[in-house]
Amino acid sequence: MHATYIVIEVLNYFNKQHTIINIVALDISKTFDKVNHVVLFNKLLDRAVPVCLVKVLVSWCGKCNAMVRWNNGFSRVFHICAGVRQGGILSPLYSCLPCALTK
Repeated sequence: MHATYIVIEVLNYFNKQHTIINIVALDISKTFDKVNHVVLFNKLLDRAVPVCLVKVLVSWCGKCNAMVRWNNGFSRVFHICAGVRQGGILSPLYSCLPCALTK
């Protein structure tokens, strides 16, 4: 079922019951593009994530470099300091982190 249809049906149900409805929407669709590595690591440390695990993540993210191919040419290599590797083994974890780290 489409998410919008489900929300409308739930709203209609509770409206018929004369119940107060509170809805919260959280758009994390750009999470992968906007994760600031330094902020992420500091929040993990603040939440008592083991230092050895944070060091692994720092090392992993610290080695993220890219270049752009345009027609037959390539740009210089540049360091990626925000965002995460989509499709990486830890990528599903990142989709949960923004909510978990704001608590």
